[in-house]
Amino acid sequence: MALAEPGTVQVSVGASESFDTVEAGAEAADRARAGLQAGCDLAFVFASGHHLGMAKWLLSEVHERLEPRALLGCGAGGTLADGHELEDTPGIAVWAASLPGAVLETMHLTAEREADGFRLLGLPESLTGAGEERSAVTDESVIALCDPFSFPPEVLLSQIERTRPHVPMLGGLASASFAGGAVLLQDGDVHTDGAVAIRMRGLEVLPCVSQGAGPVGPEMTITRA
Repeated sequence: MALAEPGTVQVSVGASESFDTVEAGAEAADRARAGLQAGCDLAFVFASGHHLGMAKWLLSEVHERLEPRALLGCGAGGTLADGHELEDTPGIAVWAASLPGAVLETMHLTAEREADGFRLLGLPESLTGAGEERSAVTDESVIALCDPFSFPPEVLLSQIERTRPHVPMLGGLASASFAGGAVLLQDGDVHTDGAVAIRMRGLEVLPCVSQGAGPVGPEMTITRA
């Protein structure tokens, strides 16, 4: 957990199409850094499957150039930056932000199956409601990136709703894998299961839906295809 000095929020994004992971990570991070006037507090890294085998080297390049206080990332079936989307070719996108005054707390979560459902492991007391008044929660949000095959995101959503009601929760699912497993990034670590998340405080977050689609017709269950 870390605390920054007061100032102005800034966001910058960099991307690379290089086939070389080290070169791509350096290029994307440098481009993201060029758009920030202050230091990087939070970084997100999204990498296509072509680069996931060298995730540690990728993290090293991003940390060397951005020195973020907190970092999350995952494998992505497609990367998007500067109005350009890559789906079938190598791609790395680095999102960097200067968030003065924000308290950032990253975590790695896993789920253990029990008789009546799942139990979350790795969730800090700060998100269980223990020892903290709910009425004191202001300017707080959670972002999570989950492996859809080893982690049930609906359990995490339910937990946050019970203990931290009205706290915005955003994120998505890792959509690219390496050697049959997920790749999730948290600070300097590479995880192959569960979810990585960050709790942010002292920062106003306005969530939106990336693809503004609404349901058409009644809800139905597919039984055969």
